[in-house]
Amino acid sequence: MNAGGFLLLCFGLFWSGITLTFDSFIARTFYHRLHAQDYAGAPGRVTRSEIIRTRGSKGSTSYRPKIHFSYTVNGTEYTSEKLHYGEEGSSDARWAEQIVKTFPVGQSITARYDVANPGDAVLLTGLEGSELFLALFLTPFNCIMLALWCVPLFALKRNFWPRPAGVPVTQRLRRTHVNLATVTPFGAAVLALGGGAFGLIFVVGFSAGFNPSVKVACLAWGILLAGATLAYVLRWLRLSSGVADLVLDTMGATLTLPRMVSRTDSQVSFHEVKAVVIEQIANRGQRGGTTYSYAPTLQLHDGRAFKLADWYDEPKAKTFTAWLRGQLGLPAAPA
Repeated sequence: MNAGGFLLLCFGLFWSGITLTFDSFIARTFYHRLHAQDYAGAPGRVTRSEIIRTRGSKGSTSYRPKIHFSYTVNGTEYTSEKLHYGEEGSSDARWAEQIVKTFPVGQSITARYDVANPGDAVLLTGLEGSELFLALFLTPFNCIMLALWCVPLFALKRNFWPRPAGVPVTQRLRRTHVNLATVTPFGAAVLALGGGAFGLIFVVGFSAGFNPSVKVACLAWGILLAGATLAYVLRWLRLSSGVADLVLDTMGATLTLPRMVSRTDSQVSFHEVKAVVIEQIANRGQRGGTTYSYAPTLQLHDGRAFKLADWYDEPKAKTFTAWLRGQLGLPAAPA
């Protein structure tokens, strides 16, 4: 493993650790909220109702409704201040005010308690819009984590189930179709899911508050999932049309170039190809960092060159160019 791969692995583990910690929190909250719907009910009364305001280090304010209530189970009185399972603080003051207004001091309530542990009781059960919004908030982070996981997974797949060309190859009517797509349908769906979630966070957050209603949160999730599905289908249809295929016709000794890049020439003969090389392309980020991509390129005897793809996976680019040289009868690249 080179230095770049090691740093990527370390960053992936760091990112995954933080993301999975928050994922486990929201998963536990979902479980307890849904499980509490089966709790038994007991009559009770609100004994204290107020809003706790907490100011953060950067000047932000968090509002937490604090509701104390008492309830009776089999003649024994219990007290609790648990509104529901999970985090109860929010930057949305209106939400906290509404909770306090709903449960004023002296209000008769039905406490939902755990039969196996009567001292554990809550006022609210089931999922609320805030939990669905939090899951939406975590979606871009999970998509990035999934992308980071794909790097070592693809490396393992390449070692245990190697492809001779490094990319998908199919035979159709005595022609060899080589799929050179950079983004797969699954990749398009993940990009749409992460990007769509990022945009919806601001749309929902600023229009409906960070504690939206269940209806608004479900609508946002419906739009997000529909968009990701549409991205998958459109990408699949586009790739199925052969737009990203390099087509080798061994009988006619011709190469039909992928249509995903506009070219004046779409077909070249085998004997026109002088070499198949890999161009290393430096991509500089906004913060000064540099990453490299690798472009398998056809070089023709007349001086023309055609970049066939642009991948960040160097071993994939090397495997493909070596395979293509063999198909065209060209000598192997010098060591």
